[in-house]
Amino acid sequence: MTRLFFKLRKALALFISGIIPLKNQRRAFRKKLIEAQFYSKKYAFEDSSKFPFYLSILAAAKNEGSYLEEWIEYHHMLGVERFFLFDNESTDNTRAVLEPYIKSGLVVYNTFSFVGDFCPKPQQDLYTRAVKKYRNQTKWMAIIDIDEFIVPIKHNSIPDFLRGYEEFSQIMLHYKFFGAAGHKTRPAGLVLENYLYARQSDVNNVDTVVNSNTGKSILNPRAVVGRVFEHYSPVIGMPVDERKMPYLEDPSTIGATTDIIEVNHYWEKSEEECAKRFLRNEDRVKNFYTNAQMVYNDDVLRFVPKLKERLSAKRENV
Repeated sequence: MTRLFFKLRKALALFISGIIPLKNQRRAFRKKLIEAQFYSKKYAFEDSSKFPFYLSILAAAKNEGSYLEEWIEYHHMLGVERFFLFDNESTDNTRAVLEPYIKSGLVVYNTFSFVGDFCPKPQQDLYTRAVKKYRNQTKWMAIIDIDEFIVPIKHNSIPDFLRGYEEFSQIMLHYKFFGAAGHKTRPAGLVLENYLYARQSDVNNVDTVVNSNTGKSILNPRAVVGRVFEHYSPVIGMPVDERKMPYLEDPSTIGATTDIIEVNHYWEKSEEECAKRFLRNEDRVKNFYTNAQMVYNDDVLRFVPKLKERLSAKRENV
């Protein structure tokens, strides 16, 4: 029996070395396997009824008032039950837009300031404290920005997608970056229907070297260990991508896909808006998307008619 055990262990080691050639990656993978065993005993398949909410979003915002209604209504429509929003001293109509959502309890509103914060990366410090504060209120927590929309491709809601990943501690979602679509100034209508041209490399799922800055995550907040980052957080257990493939912190994950779910990142919007946001870095504005080949992508449009109905009904009731 002992001899068989060692033969099996050697065979497993050879198999792992075949699919993960670098030693430091193999060590990281083995570490995650051990953590996954602990996670499966303590956190995997937690009873959803233990938590007030199945899915929430944690986000920070500054002067995003004109975009908040669409962003909140869209994600609420797709299954987000609570928004933990942190307002970074906005001077626009952010608070007025959020007021009905605050009164209904859908939005938990907080204020904060980056100025004078002791942390060299204050947004990470904010997220770390927020995850610790709200971790027992929600089974899953997504950490995204106001210009990012989670788009399920093969499911009709985000919770429908998540129910197939209950054994994992963090699911990495890959970006699709959308450009200005020829809009010089901000057009009327929704972000989701105005900007339908994404980088070709994102749409075609080409094999690229992918690191943690190429998307966002939905995580089990109770599994977080250490500082929470904007794109990826260290967790107990096995982080995976949409294919349930292990996601290691080493920035050499190959061939990220968006066949099941994606994060649409409307970083640029119109050329005028982009220029206002990045006056200090005009080269980035000029080159970030104009040098990338853009292709039409309408994955999100199937949700737009219902979203418009919700927005229209809400405004009629005001």
